[in-house]
Amino acid sequence: LRLAARCQHLCRWMIPRSNYPRDRAGYLRWRAELKKFHAARAGEILREVGYTDDIIARVQELNLKKNFPADPDSRVLEDALCLVFLEHQLAALVAKTAEDKMINALRKSWAKMTPNAQAEALKLSFGPKESVLIERALNMSRSTQHSFDLLCIVGGRLAGGPRTEINRRFAILGRQRLRERLNRPSAGQHN
Repeated sequence: LRLAARCQHLCRWMIPRSNYPRDRAGYLRWRAELKKFHAARAGEILREVGYTDDIIARVQELNLKKNFPADPDSRVLEDALCLVFLEHQLAALVAKTAEDKMINALRKSWAKMTPNAQAEALKLSFGPKESVLIERALNMSRSTQHSFDLLCIVGGRLAGGPRTEINRRFAILGRQRLRERLNRPSAGQHN
């Protein structure tokens, strides 16, 4: 796990974001290529210094996020990545990104984090602008939250067409939200 964490953004500057279109498709292609590059480069380096094929394969699996969120180690790695983003990279991104995109990014990061990581994130110190954006991202109104939950639960099935990547993500998020709702004690229910 520590090796995978160290290799997560290995030589990231070698594949600059500026080489890809400044749209969502370009961003997703850049991220996909980075994951493959990091895994390949990690394998080269770890092989050079004598790690076994099993360890190398495991590091690459974690870097490629193959079994996220089912794999507990991948959850820990993703939690760490999200916390590093919030603590060290958020302010710079806020300075150059539209507010609505930042709120969306914060909501997505929050949804990927475990409850323990979310608790740790709430202990971090943020600047005034970042604090407002985080608060807006996390404090959706009850009706908005309910609508969002419903959209996530049925996402990908409304159009009846082929499942696109966004529909797949809505379906995954919907299942997570549904599990959370089912596991949450109802009013008047005591543990």
